[in-house]
Amino acid sequence: MDTNIFLWDLAVVTFSGPTDPPKATPDVLDLAPGETKLVTVEVHDDVRNPLTSACQVTFSSNSSDVEVEGSSFAVRHIPDGHSFNQLVEGLTQFTFSVRASAHALFQTYTLKASVGGSGVLDCPNGNFTSSVVSGTVLGPQPTPTSVPPTPTP
Repeated sequence: MDTNIFLWDLAVVTFSGPTDPPKATPDVLDLAPGETKLVTVEVHDDVRNPLTSACQVTFSSNSSDVEVEGSSFAVRHIPDGHSFNQLVEGLTQFTFSVRASAHALFQTYTLKASVGGSGVLDCPNGNFTSSVVSGTVLGPQPTPTSVPPTPTP
């Protein structure tokens, strides 16, 4: 019988703590009718490490006149990865485009970020929903007009 057997294996494990409340930049976003702007949402654990790959983030609008990436919501799956406590696009922060419809005028809206599980399971880091952006679709901007100079005698 051989008692000098050495077994070894390697596995990548994402260590991740509890979900930190999502934050957006900017957190106030006024749009003109038909205008599109970008919003970046931080989604990470309490020390800026990525959540586990069983989690996803959903960014949604409460207004049918304000779209997130061409719909009322957009979903990003969080991949396994390491951020070393830094913000990394596509891992601990996600950028979405937000667009006001051309006919929306003087309407307030809220954008929410929700962290949850992919499929039927909850996010192991903890589910979380938070209003992260508020704004108004502004009215049409006045068109500048030129006034001809008055001749002086």
